[in-house]
Amino acid sequence: MNKITLLLLGFTIEICACNYGANNSTTQSNDNSNLIDPAAKGNGVWNYSVATDYYYGMKQESPSLWYDLTQQYDTSSIQFVFPQFPTLSVASSGVFDPDAAGAFSTTCPTSTNHKAPSTEMFNYYALPQLNSYIVNGVDAYLGNCAAGEDITVYYANFISHVVPVIDVSQEFNAALSTAGDTTVLSIADHVAAIINNDQHTYGVSFDNEPAINLLGADSGEPTAKGYRIERMFYGEIALQLAKQKKYLFLFDANATGIILYTNGYNGSALNNIVLQQYLYDLDTTNPATPAGPVSLENYTTLVDKQAKNDLSPANSTQPPLRFVLPASATSTMWDYAQGYNMVSSKSTYTNQTILNNPAPCLITPATTIGTIDNGTLGLFLCSVDGSCPSSSSNPNIAAFLNNSNCINYTNPTKLLAYFDASLQSVKRAGVSNPRYLGSDLYTWNIQAFPEINASKGYFNQYGESNLYQLNTQVFPTEITPDIWAAFLLWNQSLF
Repeated sequence: MNKITLLLLGFTIEICACNYGANNSTTQSNDNSNLIDPAAKGNGVWNYSVATDYYYGMKQESPSLWYDLTQQYDTSSIQFVFPQFPTLSVASSGVFDPDAAGAFSTTCPTSTNHKAPSTEMFNYYALPQLNSYIVNGVDAYLGNCAAGEDITVYYANFISHVVPVIDVSQEFNAALSTAGDTTVLSIADHVAAIINNDQHTYGVSFDNEPAINLLGADSGEPTAKGYRIERMFYGEIALQLAKQKKYLFLFDANATGIILYTNGYNGSALNNIVLQQYLYDLDTTNPATPAGPVSLENYTTLVDKQAKNDLSPANSTQPPLRFVLPASATSTMWDYAQGYNMVSSKSTYTNQTILNNPAPCLITPATTIGTIDNGTLGLFLCSVDGSCPSSSSNPNIAAFLNNSNCINYTNPTKLLAYFDASLQSVKRAGVSNPRYLGSDLYTWNIQAFPEINASKGYFNQYGESNLYQLNTQVFPTEITPDIWAAFLLWNQSLF
């Protein structure tokens, strides 16, 4: 997720920019019947590899969050999990009708090809990076589809607060811009009902990127129309969640969250809103080298400023917040970046980094027999003529990673240094501040995550020529032992 531009808005400026509509009048009288207890405190983990985590966690094996938090590390340090698996988009049929049959699904597809029905616009289930309908046998490494309530039950067995993160697509936002208020409210009510009916959820989080408030924007700046729809959508969800004593967590919707928390919605007071403030990718990069890496010095200055501002006395009446920390590679902070697919794209790789020390790509564990990386790539990668060797020593893996197709750039500043800087900035900002609820590690992934992403642009079983394209991936995408150790030591130092 790229969070660079929104940082420049700041909370105070955003409030001034979004005071539109009667519901945001500071003089209105709000009904307090929906007020609930303050949101709980505690640290957490964001999780993108949900289906694979569930697959191995149910078997009580690694890699899984279950294994990390019950076998490897101090479980008491983590009280929240934010699994990103539900999605809101436009049905593949093109129909944007929340009342259409099958528009909201809480169970995995049952069709023979395991694809979502064409009427589906919201799915409350998790899919692995590659599905078994794409390549036979890949489910043995990545798992298969997992229903939403099965996922929340799994997490609730070892983490006290489960908050699914809903990803909102650009197509969904575009459809909202032309939808009537009745449709917007109906979608919000349907989503809230699914979360309310899942007894193992503490609430729901929205990854508001691309931001709904940008609807109709030509300059990249929020619009009055965008803010109105964003407030209506999230206000309705917060109101419905409050009736079941659940919470709305907002990522990249600070202005809307502040307005709803401060002024209420539709005549009702709301105190069940929590802001999720990212503390990564705060620095801008040159468009020619968008992967960075940014300097540790600039990052430290910016993260200090961000955390200090968020917990300043001037913002004491704003909603409670959680900080989201760079625990694995981000767009601008990483241990190493790899560029892929020069062979298949028939292109010379354009360096996406500021570094000029190219080296061979790292090939372990992709070539280590028995790993997820090796097994998945072995099944998925195919050669130009379409042959897909079944042996575990698949020669296509070596071709995928060799010098003619893959290049590596190593950052002399390790991710641990950036992560430590974020920890110390939060500590200096004041963790005793009543607004501060905790910090979340962003993000838990399986180790094979980036190379599986990159392989989709190589010769593969999709057979679509537009997929043969250059690709940059950053590492590590898993939360490494040194990051876990630093976080646990930091957390102990607070008490």
